[in-house]
Amino acid sequence: MPAIRQETLTESRDSDPRDLDAETVAALRQLGQRLASQSSWWGNVGDEPSDSSAVRCVPAESGKWRLRVDNAVGVISVADLQIAVEPKIPRSHLLHLFERSGAIPRTEDQLTLVEPDEPLWKLVMSWFIASTELLMRRGLMRDYTPVRADIPLVRGKIHAAHTVLNVFRGRILADCDFEEFELDTPLNRLLLAAARVVAGSPVLDDLLRRRALHIVGRLDEIVGELQPDDLSASIERRTHHYADATTLARHVIRRSGRTLSHGVATSWSFLIPTPIMIEEGIRRIIQHALVPGMSVVKQGRQLEGSNLTVNPDLVFGSNLALGDVKYKISSGAWNRADLYEVVSFAAAFRTAHAILITFSPEHDPIPAPALKVGDIAVSELTWAANTAITPREAEDALISQVLTWMSDLRDHQVLSLGAQIPT
Repeated sequence: MPAIRQETLTESRDSDPRDLDAETVAALRQLGQRLASQSSWWGNVGDEPSDSSAVRCVPAESGKWRLRVDNAVGVISVADLQIAVEPKIPRSHLLHLFERSGAIPRTEDQLTLVEPDEPLWKLVMSWFIASTELLMRRGLMRDYTPVRADIPLVRGKIHAAHTVLNVFRGRILADCDFEEFELDTPLNRLLLAAARVVAGSPVLDDLLRRRALHIVGRLDEIVGELQPDDLSASIERRTHHYADATTLARHVIRRSGRTLSHGVATSWSFLIPTPIMIEEGIRRIIQHALVPGMSVVKQGRQLEGSNLTVNPDLVFGSNLALGDVKYKISSGAWNRADLYEVVSFAAAFRTAHAILITFSPEHDPIPAPALKVGDIAVSELTWAANTAITPREAEDALISQVLTWMSDLRDHQVLSLGAQIPT
């Protein structure tokens, strides 16, 4: 078996030129196109990369190739090549925002049972296994499941016509609709399907795979195959202890590229798209900091006379102001495309004040200078994505910027007298 080559990329950045054979390039492109074609993987159509591929392979000099994975972190394995895709901001900051978004459970709870220095993609799978093991020690929940079957004793609703046919055929069985109180439930099927993904991963260590196989062994005889509606199964009061394990199970299932039996090489991936969760994390942080009665939501609006829509990430109150979150590294100067976009959002919502939230690697970031485009005032606020700053400190600094900006709006009397704005 050939030795595994390990490469590391940073999301949304071109790699240095690499030596890749034609089969590996074809497999990477096939995997990227397959992932990009799944709307459930990207979240929505607007988040797809411009070339409709999650993995780009671009010819470089001397017959080499540059690789790029846009706005996703994780791991890709193709033949003898393993590619780890790291976040563009410190991992601790990324995980903090994932937690704030509700996309993964809080890591200060039982999830700290695994090593915190593991790569992000392995952390998610390790957390899933750890949380599922805890859940199974507590005990799996049963539920009533509808069943139709031929049975010797009548239960529930009987189908008379088919029962009579059974009798004519010499089978003394009643065709009935009834409910079984069993372990074959949507939540348990989620756990089994995700455990199978971990157990079948070629890039995880043997210990983690064995733990996954143990879960599979316990569930395989009592739980059926994953059904299409299982991924949207909800948590109820009595199944509250399933929340962490099933949240992580959905990530494992949705973000895992299946082994491709066709094509020129076998490939496997676990990629987590980052922008949607980053935006949701920022939105929840801001909402939590605002006084009761002041909302901040993602909201779309259709442009008059067309099918086009604008979708700012942050709409404050009743169109009092808006903003957009760009998961990009700020240079301290305005990015024209991002500026034009947020200005068009403000014009569509008929508000004169807008913000753009970006990320900076600096300890004390200096945002782009505030400016006006016509009657629309635009400011840039930054998240200090610096390893010398804890994620909580970066969060507090961003909240301070947001509250100062809103206070300036109040001072300029741009808000209605009835609006509640923090002082």
